[in-house]
Amino acid sequence: MAATSRRLRDAPPTLHRRAAAPPLGAGQGLTEYALLITLVAVVVIMVLVTLGGGVKGVFCNLMITLDPETPLSCVEPVAEEGGGDGDSDQGSLSALAGYRSSDQKLVVLARVPQGTSPTLTVAGYGTMSRIPGTDFYKLVVTTSDPPATVTIQSSEGGSYVVEVRGR
Repeated sequence: MAATSRRLRDAPPTLHRRAAAPPLGAGQGLTEYALLITLVAVVVIMVLVTLGGGVKGVFCNLMITLDPETPLSCVEPVAEEGGGDGDSDQGSLSALAGYRSSDQKLVVLARVPQGTSPTLTVAGYGTMSRIPGTDFYKLVVTTSDPPATVTIQSSEGGSYVVEVRGR
């Protein structure tokens, strides 16, 4: 046994040493970072779910200010059931209007229920054009005096008053 022990002692260090175990807690820092990132992600998701409409509104206002012709996703889908009050038929149309002062463009976008083809007119500005292959209508006019609201009138009856964003 003494001979074996002497051989191990005299052997090169790589033969008789075992790999050193990592010190306790060596992976703890990485685990803590992973948990922290997960917690932040959960909080961000909860905030976005809670404030989703408000965040979308801010995003849409920014989009309209930068380029009022592009934010089709900001026009909400049309409700299936009609409704509304007065002469505003809220169920048959959803719309938004934006103004960009840099080039004095007033853009009005409207969305109608699928399968319908009304003629939409913006009071004081003209008839809206349908965007091919979609249920969207658009009107772009140049004006140096943007209105606070525009009224969209439908050939199928009803009208819709829209606040102009980005004024």
